[in-house]
Amino acid sequence: MLLRDRFFQIKRKIKSLMEAGTASSLTETETRRILIDPLIEALGYDLRELDQVRLGWRGGKETPDQQEADYALFIAGQDTPSVIVEAKRFRNPLSKDKHISQALTYAFLNRVPWCILTNGNRIKVFDAFSRKGKDRLLFEPFDIEVLDTDSGISSEQAAWLLGLLSPDSVKSGKIEEYKKTRDACNAVFQDLKDLVNTQDTSLVRLLRKRLKKEYTPKQIINALTRIRVLSDVGIEVQDMIIGIDRGKTRAKRKTAKKGKRKRVPRSELHAHFTKLNTIVCPAKEEGFHETFLGQKQWYAIRIRKARIPYIKYIAIYRTRPISAITHYAEVASIKLCNKPGYKGQGKYIVKIKGEPLEIEPVNIGKVQSPRYMSLDEILR
Repeated sequence: MLLRDRFFQIKRKIKSLMEAGTASSLTETETRRILIDPLIEALGYDLRELDQVRLGWRGGKETPDQQEADYALFIAGQDTPSVIVEAKRFRNPLSKDKHISQALTYAFLNRVPWCILTNGNRIKVFDAFSRKGKDRLLFEPFDIEVLDTDSGISSEQAAWLLGLLSPDSVKSGKIEEYKKTRDACNAVFQDLKDLVNTQDTSLVRLLRKRLKKEYTPKQIINALTRIRVLSDVGIEVQDMIIGIDRGKTRAKRKTAKKGKRKRVPRSELHAHFTKLNTIVCPAKEEGFHETFLGQKQWYAIRIRKARIPYIKYIAIYRTRPISAITHYAEVASIKLCNKPGYKGQGKYIVKIKGEPLEIEPVNIGKVQSPRYMSLDEILR
C-alpha cells in the first residue's frame, strides 16, 4: 500500500478512536499495533522478516543498563540498522527532552544515522549524527490527523518526507542528498542574514546595480536596516527597527557627533517595547534545572531599565545539546540582584509565577546573551 493511502487509513482510525473516547487510554503496545506497525509496513519494511525489522533491539549488547530500541529497521542484507523507531503511547505529546534524548542517544551510540520518534500520530525524524541542535530535526514534525487541512501539510508532502526513510531511499542515498540540500539552504539563508544585518557593501552595490541606480547607497542601507531574516525559509520585511541612527553607514555612525542622533518618538518606543514582551535568556542544563525549575527564578540579567515595565514573560533558551527554547513562564517580579558577587553590578533577578510551561523546542539560532521577543512569535 502506498504511504499516502496508509496516512488516510491511520487518519480515519485516529478519528474513530477519538469519537469513541478510547484514544487517550491507548497503551504503548496498543498504539504500536494499531497505528505504528501499519506505518512501518507502508514505508516498505516487512514486520515478519527479521532481516528487515527487529523489535526490542539491543545492538548485540547485553549490558544491564543497555536500552532497547522499539524497532530497528534494516535494509535487507545489512547487519546494522538504518533507522531506529522510538514509539510512545498515543496521548504522549513527544515534547519532553528525555524522550528526544533517549531516541537520539540510542541511535548515536549504535551508529544508526536516522531516528523516528512517534506516538502514531505525530512524527518527528532526527539526524542522530548532526552536531548542530537546530539541524537534528530532518524536517518539521507533522501530525497525521491534520494532514490536508489548514493546520497541517498535504498528505503528498508528508508521504514524500517520510518516504525518505524507505529502504530504497536510504539505499540509493536520496535521504543523504535531501540532507545536504537542506544544509545548503540553511547556510545560504544564514549568509543572507549576515549580509543584510551587516549592510555589506558588496550587497549594497549589487542591489544598486539591479535597481538601475534608482536609489542611492544611503537609501539602500536605510532599507537594509529595516529588514530581518525571520526563519530558515526566507526573508520577510519586518517592522521598522526602533532606535537606529537612520540613513548613516556604520563608518559615519562611529564618527557622528553627540546630540545629532534622531530621537525616537515616545509612542513608537512604547509600541515597540509592548510588542517585545518576553526576555529570552540562555541557560546551561545545571542552571536551568536548579535555578529556573527548582528556585522559580533566573539571574543575573542585564536589563535596560526602561524595558522592565514591559517584560511580561521570560523564556529559557537551553544551550547545547538542546539549543532551543523549551520553557517559558509569566514574570512575577524584576528586582536588582543583590546576591553575593552580583551586588552593585546593575543586574536583575527575575522571579516567576507558578510552574514554568514546557513547549515544543523552538530554534531561534544561537543565543549567547538575553534578547527580546514576542511571546506570540515564540509560540508560533
